Amino acid sequence: MKKFSFKGIFLILITIALMWYILKDNFDGIVGVLLTSNVWWILVAIIIYIIFLSLESLMTKFLINQYDKDYSLFKAIKLTIMAKFFNGVTPFSSGGQPLQVYELKEEGLRTSSGIAVVTEHFIINQTCIVLLSLLASGVNYIFKFIIIDTTLKHLFILGLILNVGLLIIVYILSAYKNVYKKIIFPIIKFLSKLKIIKNSKKIEENVKEACQNYYVCYAKMIKNKKLVLKTILIQTLALLVTFSIPVFVFFSLGYLEHMNLVACLIISVYVFIVGSYIPLPGGSGGIEYAFITCFSLYVVDSYVVSALILWRFITYYLPMIIGAMVFNIRKSKHKHAL
Repeated sequence: MKKFSFKGIFLILITIALMWYILKDNFDGIVGVLLTSNVWWILVAIIIYIIFLSLESLMTKFLINQYDKDYSLFKAIKLTIMAKFFNGVTPFSSGGQPLQVYELKEEGLRTSSGIAVVTEHFIINQTCIVLLSLLASGVNYIFKFIIIDTTLKHLFILGLILNVGLLIIVYILSAYKNVYKKIIFPIIKFLSKLKIIKNSKKIEENVKEACQNYYVCYAKMIKNKKLVLKTILIQTLALLVTFSIPVFVFFSLGYLEHMNLVACLIISVYVFIVGSYIPLPGGSGGIEYAFITCFSLYVVDSYVVSALILWRFITYYLPMIIGAMVFNIRKSKHKHAL
């Protein structure tokens, strides 16, 4: 708990610093815009996020049903929202997967089955992200919906390369059983000789276990193409839904005629990719920079910052708060059961 308390304090400090930086130049104007925002459109944006959460949970349910046919959508929603909390307080959203494995074990699934679920989820989610990123890049290159500055363009290209590269590596490690020994082990040995890493044997064991999980899951997915296609379609729809949320946020601020849905989706993809490799919880810093830079092409600065605050609250802070509450309630029930 001390570890998560420290992460919570660190996240609060990051949030305070970002809010100060964002608000310092036009505090009165931004607060004024927020106070006059349309609550009903904000509610619509929250409902849209709930739809995203439900779709993502539905995909998780289908994956879990391979091992537990009675696992319900309600349980999957609880699992997903708890993962949002752990993802939100850890760099690169890395905390949700161990939590899901633990919770699935508590529900009666074997640890190996829980690991298989989160591994399959990662492969499918990463595939959808890369496909949407490439599609957004191609559409914007042809139709020029937005023209971003050089810095953001380079950040997006770097993020795209990293995400595509990660997906390629995952597929290679998944498709070929022992290829990690030829690719990753030499890198570990080299870094160990340079004294950059310690305990190389333990790292090799962890890599071996992870790669074997990828191989087993990939082999199973190949045999069940119908499930793979279904989950990819659901997750793609889920991502499109969450990428549309800024539109409704801007509607709440009075921009009912100036928002282009396609441009908004493209910008949201750009923002997500830039934030995906920022080594801070929630991609803090990179997400805010990308959001403000891109949407400033359409909207006055004070409205962009107001939209950023609402959007981050709906898609990041609110799910984390609810996820923490659900996790603590579940933890309390476990204690009482013991």
